[in-house]
Order: sequence, then C-alpha cells, then structure tokens
Amino acid sequence: MKLTALIAIPITIALATAPLLARAEPPAAVYRSETVARPIGTVFSDLKQYFGDPFSSSYKLVTADAANHTLVAEQSTDDISTWTGWAYCVANPMEMFNGFKSGTVRVTVKLTPAKAAKKSTVVSVAGEFIAMYQSGPKADRVGCGSKGRLENAILAAASAK
Repeated sequence: MKLTALIAIPITIALATAPLLARAEPPAAVYRSETVARPIGTVFSDLKQYFGDPFSSSYKLVTADAANHTLVAEQSTDDISTWTGWAYCVANPMEMFNGFKSGTVRVTVKLTPAKAAKKSTVVSVAGEFIAMYQSGPKADRVGCGSKGRLENAILAAASAK
C-alpha cells in the first residue's frame, strides 16, 4: 500500500501541473491605425528621423523603405518596470520563475495614402514583443502582447507638427 501511494502522488502532481508547464502561445500581433492630416512623404520623413534620432526616441532604425512607405525599428530594455509598461507576457510558471532578463520590441510602420482625404496618410503600426527569461545557462524566449503604449506614441509622433 505504501509503495502504491509513493508512486501515485508524483504521478498525480505531474498530471495536475502539466498544463501549467506547456509553452504558452505568443499573443497575435495587434495593429493600430490612425489617419493623420499630413502628406505621406512628410510623415515618412518625420518618422524616419524619430526612429533614427536617439534624442527623440530610444528606437534604432532597422529599415526605411521609401518606395513602399515602410519603416522598421527596434528598442530593448532590461528594466522589468519599463517592459511591463509596454507588454504583457503569458509564460509558464517555470519561465516566470527563471526571471526576466530583457525584452525587445520590433515595430513595423506602414504608411498608405488616405482615400477619403487628400494629403492625408493612414499610419498602421504593429509591434512584435519578445521577452527573454533566464536562470543560469538556460534562457527562454517568450512572445508577448502589446499594451498599446508604444504604438500610440508612434501614432502621436506621426501626427505631430
């Protein structure tokens, strides 16, 4: 009887916690769009400067495709307070236990001419948020969801001036 109990208890615990240990699916990308009353070329130039100027933002400009009116930029942080202001992460308990190491967001901004208003631009922003959790030599990458703050700041920068 004692042997059966010794085997049954670990198996019961393993079965009960297995769903918690499964890797969570990364949240789907959330796109935010806004129409700004500014010409597409002006918005593109201003956002390119915004992403490329360390005094305007903490982004690094990755690509700026003028022909397709698309910009890609990244920024990272190792500060958990900053990260949790930007994103939320759905991670299993073991990843959360390992500890937050850093987070990186890659934003893609696509500009299109507004059909309803001349000299207006539709600005669409999508962010990809990846957190790194680490304990000792083992590191886990976790896809996270946006809280919308970074996207809203980019939309504000696009409509400024």
